[in-house]
Amino acid sequence: MELEKILEGLKGFDSVIIKKVKTKRLIVKFVLSEIAEVQRLNEVEYSVSVVKGKRFYSYTFSGEEELDKIIKGVKEGFNYTVESDIVPQLTENDGEVKVKEDNAELRSVIEGQDVSFIDSVLAKSEFPSSGIVNVYETTTELMTNKGFKGTETRVRADGYARSFNGEYSGQWAFFSDSLKGFNETLKKANEFASITGKVRIDDGKYSVVLSPLVIANFMVFFADFASAFSVMTASSFLAKYKKGEKVASELLTISDIPRKGRIAEFDDEATFTRDKEIIKDGVFNSLLFNNELAQIFGEKTTGNAGLIYPIAYSFEINSGDLSLDSLLASSKEVIFLNNNWYTRFQNYYEGTFSTVGRDAVVYYKEGKPQGVVGRIRISDSFPNLIKNVKGLGKDKYSVRWWDAPIPTISPYVYVDGVNITKAW
Repeated sequence: MELEKILEGLKGFDSVIIKKVKTKRLIVKFVLSEIAEVQRLNEVEYSVSVVKGKRFYSYTFSGEEELDKIIKGVKEGFNYTVESDIVPQLTENDGEVKVKEDNAELRSVIEGQDVSFIDSVLAKSEFPSSGIVNVYETTTELMTNKGFKGTETRVRADGYARSFNGEYSGQWAFFSDSLKGFNETLKKANEFASITGKVRIDDGKYSVVLSPLVIANFMVFFADFASAFSVMTASSFLAKYKKGEKVASELLTISDIPRKGRIAEFDDEATFTRDKEIIKDGVFNSLLFNNELAQIFGEKTTGNAGLIYPIAYSFEINSGDLSLDSLLASSKEVIFLNNNWYTRFQNYYEGTFSTVGRDAVVYYKEGKPQGVVGRIRISDSFPNLIKNVKGLGKDKYSVRWWDAPIPTISPYVYVDGVNITKAW
């Protein structure tokens, strides 16, 4: 009812888009395998956007506000706007859609603050482990003055665990509709923390195996590269290519999967979402479009609005047919990266970047671990990285955590000729 009242109070605009996101969240923080804090949060976020002619204004806030104050704030804010070359364009969609996921397991965890399963998994950890588990129910409502009414409720769990074995560590993460993913997460973190011994390597080009955690971190930046807005502003290496041109190894397919991943039924312009391949078998297949950018590019929206700036929902990288052991033995010398941080781009148009390895960064020789190399840096470019993919793992993992906030399903990825330097 409240969204209808806001809509009623904003008559006279060409387009009105009202979005409300309500989240019930349970956050479980654990330190050295002991639960340290349990928080239950109720969050509400609103976004009200209006368009008239070539002018638009968006009003966002958290928590509850009086409806009259919201309407007044939007109207007053709009008075300060100027004409823009690009304004949001609503899809002519007067449909109504409701999606509600039934997940009794996770709902009971949230409502009852039941951390017994998490506690039982931590009790079995071989090494002291720290991290966070989030369990949340998110309801998104979207209403427009074109008649669209959409509501979807999703229930998910995600989190990460970092295990410590003296001066060695390992990390893993998960994204799932069940807490069972946390059990595997802790096992993987323990497994990587069990790799010990130290070895020094020289700067140079190496074959590397990137874990799904590293790939998920890279996908945060790839989401920006694949946005039509980034290409239009020449802040993406994809701006150099046309659809149909080869940009990556033929082994590689990268897809945005809002439907398969059960992330979003509709976008912020009331367009129904769909899964799409951004890179297919190494070929540039599609950018991410909203209505206004699709019009500029002579394309059709892909259902990825983001007002003005198209966004990605969830990524999937295709799998191959190799085990992790086979990937690690694919070359005489291989460096395995369990995790990474401090990813920084020096030039978005060229795609040049660096990132620092974290946790189990292991040097393999003829398929056998020789020891942990410590802090090393990948100093290379995204185009080189995706062109030099030479192998893909057969198993895929669904991960999400604070340094990789876009849910990503990925195998281990073997890349040849990666430039490695010492970080410190």
